[in-house]
Amino acid sequence: MTVFAFDRDWTVDVNPHPRHEAVPLEWVRYLAHETSHAVYAIGNQDLAEEAAIPGVVDIVGRHEDDWEQWLGAKLPSGRYEQFPKRRERLSLIADLHPEADEFVVIDDLDLSDVSGWEHYHAWEFVPAVKQGLIDPDLPWVQDMSTDGGLPTMAGIMPADPNDLVSFLNEYAEAPAYEPITWRRARSDQYCATIFRLVMSLALTRHCSVHRLIRRLRASVSSSRTSSCSQ
Repeated sequence: MTVFAFDRDWTVDVNPHPRHEAVPLEWVRYLAHETSHAVYAIGNQDLAEEAAIPGVVDIVGRHEDDWEQWLGAKLPSGRYEQFPKRRERLSLIADLHPEADEFVVIDDLDLSDVSGWEHYHAWEFVPAVKQGLIDPDLPWVQDMSTDGGLPTMAGIMPADPNDLVSFLNEYAEAPAYEPITWRRARSDQYCATIFRLVMSLALTRHCSVHRLIRRLRASVSSSRTSSCSQ
């Protein structure tokens, strides 16, 4: 089970940040009522009513012996004499769920310093949910998709140097391909042969430059050892 603590303003889409993505109110309701997770409102308490989730008064109410410490008396206005601060609210929530697997707070304020809690801004939380990083079973998780369905050659190319040479020969006429050779001093023998495959080949052929370079170096190292030992 994960415990979620949601701020409202500049976090949920009932009052979104003017320049960033907000968490849909529907998501907060779903997490609270359709999953086994625990969900609380820790910011503007309007969210407690909008999402039908426990707010700060409910949280303190479950710490009956500490009521006076955190809230004090109720005023004629309907408000309380005092209210626990944001970080104190998170501590009170954590005390209620010692068995929880994870604690996640979503707030436009930076609460990353609160021990035991993983903090997200709304615009970080939404993509994390869609990527399945929060809970892979949530209905908003999107299937992984490719960048157009083109094959990733670097992902299936064997590491054997002979296969690498075969690959280079296949694309020998490519404009980005350039073989470079050095001759050992006072000798007509090749001491090494280095193939340079510049960025454009990797881009046009959908290959990983770093993987190609590593394999090229391995091939060159093998070639130099063999040539210089003759």
